[in-house]
Amino acid sequence: MGKRKDTNDDFIDDNDVEEVSPKKTAKTAAKSKAAAKKTKTTEEPATESSTTATASANDEKFHLLSEKKRAQVQEFKGVKFVNLREYYKDKDTGDWKPTKKGITLNKSELENLKKSIDDLIAGF
Repeated sequence: MGKRKDTNDDFIDDNDVEEVSPKKTAKTAAKSKAAAKKTKTTEEPATESSTTATASANDEKFHLLSEKKRAQVQEFKGVKFVNLREYYKDKDTGDWKPTKKGITLNKSELENLKKSIDDLIAGF
């Protein structure tokens, strides 16, 4: 093996290096945009079941069914739906956020549920 050449070019002085600002990756940028789009609710749910309407941080009214379950009317593409959904408390921000667990009922499905509610209650 040959000897290694001694050169001063191998040494880089800290003063010669330009500072590089950290760049966001596409994935990080997409996550921050998605987080900004999602609705944030900061209203603490009551510990007991409640039938009164409560307003969230973005003025959406909802009814607490239990500590983690809510019912609310939402609009999607001009059509109103009843949204029954389970929520969780975000550890980082303390906001209540929706989970995948839930159901959305359109007007006719809600009417059918109203017609059969007495039978459902009798089954308990």
